[in-house]
Amino acid sequence: MNNEFFEHQQKRIERDIASFSDPGRKVEVVRHHRQLHATWIVRGHPEEAVFSMSLDHGINVKANGQNQRYSSFLASDRMADLRNMAEMIQSTADKGPYVETKASLSARSNCEPEPAVEYLVNLLDKEGTSTQVIMVTGDAGAGKTQVLRRLVQQQADMYLRGKTEKLCLYVNAQGRALARLDEAFATELQDLKAKLTYHSIATLARVGILIPVIDGFDELLGVSGYEDPFNSLAKFLEQLEGEGSLVASARSVYYQQEFLSRADRASTNGAQSWEYFPVKVFDWTDAEKNEYITGFARHNNLSKEEISEHKNRIMKAFRRYRELSEKPLFFARVAEIVWKADDSQRVLSDNEDLVGALALAYLERERREKLLDRQQSPLLSADQLKELMAELAQEMWNQETRELDSASVREVADYILGVEELPEPVRQIVVQRMSSLAFLSHGGMQESIMFEHEVFFFFFLAHSIVRQFQEDADLRVVLSRSVLPDL
Repeated sequence: MNNEFFEHQQKRIERDIASFSDPGRKVEVVRHHRQLHATWIVRGHPEEAVFSMSLDHGINVKANGQNQRYSSFLASDRMADLRNMAEMIQSTADKGPYVETKASLSARSNCEPEPAVEYLVNLLDKEGTSTQVIMVTGDAGAGKTQVLRRLVQQQADMYLRGKTEKLCLYVNAQGRALARLDEAFATELQDLKAKLTYHSIATLARVGILIPVIDGFDELLGVSGYEDPFNSLAKFLEQLEGEGSLVASARSVYYQQEFLSRADRASTNGAQSWEYFPVKVFDWTDAEKNEYITGFARHNNLSKEEISEHKNRIMKAFRRYRELSEKPLFFARVAEIVWKADDSQRVLSDNEDLVGALALAYLERERREKLLDRQQSPLLSADQLKELMAELAQEMWNQETRELDSASVREVADYILGVEELPEPVRQIVVQRMSSLAFLSHGGMQESIMFEHEVFFFFFLAHSIVRQFQEDADLRVVLSRSVLPDL
């Protein structure tokens, strides 16, 4: 056997086992010709195994009287116990209705979108010569989180049924004050009460039996600037040594470009060690909306007559803003609002404020699920977040533009939060995350930010104008700065 190959595998095995070994306990490895005999301590229990290596068959492990492939050994209950993790993932799965959102490689033009989860599974099953980095992008409310959660749940189900050896680990970076991937991994593993620690994630990912799925990578970036998150991601990719896969999501293709440029600079291997797949999640068509209503009806035990009535109420609510119904988050939220309202309020008429209801619901989601401190408490009140958006809309109005450069957006946020006398750490987090907050998206100019839809821009602008009117401001000056919309 090639001696260089044997020495390389020996170092890798020692390092892999050390990632599971108890802290302060050394891994002892003794070489006997072409075999390694290793002893170590895991969770207080002594373990030992014999590793046999072959150029043709890889690494075979004999432990506890059983012969196993290396990947099966690492996944076993005495090491990572991935089956237990799959059971925990299944026990926390969302049991609500799900509609298969469509997706495709954003680098390809004129390609037919496919069911997003199936598309991602096919990418992950693809054999490659380097690490796969899949970045899922889409506007706020486009359903990225639901797609990734369904991917993780489906893989857990298939793992428990013996249909796959690959398990996904969902890492929720949304709203968490984390600056490094290690922190994100550790938090998620603790929430799952998994038996392994973050030290083993790179080992399992490199072997190809665990795939980290980082939801909201752009929000992970906003905590302490870009350098720490990108450097930690580049470091993690280096540990994979050109193997395994990683999935991440972000609200804008801007983060794809940032990832490529920064990760290449931070890595000694550069892009040679990974292959990049940008995947775009698409808005819902009428087919997906109908499917959601059917699932919603089944979940709530509605009759055929109730289903038809509920659908009519939903579509009537969206009559003036049909394009908003294409966002899965908005559509699902309106379905819930319409259903939970009493009989006298169920039909949102043209005189009722659908945009206001959506905006306030979206603000609450952002505040309670994303803009959180390390104790998972909201950083801002509902009024503070609403005022922040209103001031941003007012600044765009004053400058007679629908886009502001990123620096100006951060300055507006810093000023408003300063007026509110919020602590400096809170101000820093919110200011850094401005470009990834709900309602906002990257504009047509380089590093510019705009409201993702005109109706939300004017909703918050109206709030600002009303406040100025109450403060006896000269409305002639305010209203003369731009052209009012035809709504």
